[in-house]
Amino acid sequence: MDLHFVAFVEHQGTLYELDGRKQRPIAHGPTTKETLAVDVGRVVQEFMQRDPDQLNFTLLALAPNMADDY
Repeated sequence: MDLHFVAFVEHQGTLYELDGRKQRPIAHGPTTKETLAVDVGRVVQEFMQRDPDQLNFTLLALAPNMADDY
């Protein structure tokens, strides 16, 4: 099986993909803390378009608890 984890992070205004099977972080363009989720979604959609028949993946987001704001 081809199972592993990939993380997306914002660092100094750039969206990076962290994949332990690659030599270095992969830059995916500019982002901000406010647009990070949308920018990651764009990259994930690009991944999905590469192999539209592959449905074996999971997404997980770590985010602050917003319940107190409501």
